[in-house]
Amino acid sequence: STVAIIPCRLGSKGIPGKNFRPLAGYAPVAWGAAAAKQAKRLDVIYVSTDAPERAKEALAPVMSPANGFPPVSVLARPAALAQDDTPDLSVFWHAITELHVSDDSIVVVLRPTAPFVSAKDINEVVELLFSNSVLDSVRSVKPSRHHPRKSYIDSGTIGSIPTILPYTGWARHAANSARQTLEPVWYSGGFVDAVRARVIRSGSMEGHIIGRWLVPRDRGLGLNSEDEWLAVEALARSRGWRPGLIDLC
Repeated sequence: STVAIIPCRLGSKGIPGKNFRPLAGYAPVAWGAAAAKQAKRLDVIYVSTDAPERAKEALAPVMSPANGFPPVSVLARPAALAQDDTPDLSVFWHAITELHVSDDSIVVVLRPTAPFVSAKDINEVVELLFSNSVLDSVRSVKPSRHHPRKSYIDSGTIGSIPTILPYTGWARHAANSARQTLEPVWYSGGFVDAVRARVIRSGSMEGHIIGRWLVPRDRGLGLNSEDEWLAVEALARSRGWRPGLIDLC
């Protein structure tokens, strides 16, 4: 089976209450849920949350049977698994355990912070993992703006002077190399990911062999700051987008 899980906690530091705050009239969690309901490659959809009643209220506008299949269910998550430092692995381990998800199932990760995901995107990611048994997972990625071989980390101080070291170590450090000469680098887009349930049970959210799926440039905006929120909302309103109705052209 293919199980979609939307992690949606009540708390948020960057944008307080962002998962339930109206975005162009609909909570972010409703945007992803609407796309999931239209995805033909999903069997069941769950919202994992520490605020079940708030989640049901936010999902109400997209719960009509006419808005797709399958339905969206709410899975209550303990408050201890909804903290700022709670890792994804703990959240998804809890979900697949509570839902008795079999090891050969595919778990799809949809985040409220990526509201413009479409059913087509979800189907493509699931199909990529389903059709390639060698893959442990598929990650949605974006091109990295800053190459890690040009980056540094703090290494302490000498007296009162802060010092740094190459992030990738001296052997691979390339701060003085032209960007065009370096290999392409991708970072996690948090748009739509898929992972085999057995990989989660092994203690990882991605495993060792990871497929790459490129996030659409025009819809890959996130919700990690107030400025990003305003940009996302402006885009939705300018294009007339709403949950389940996103122009892919």
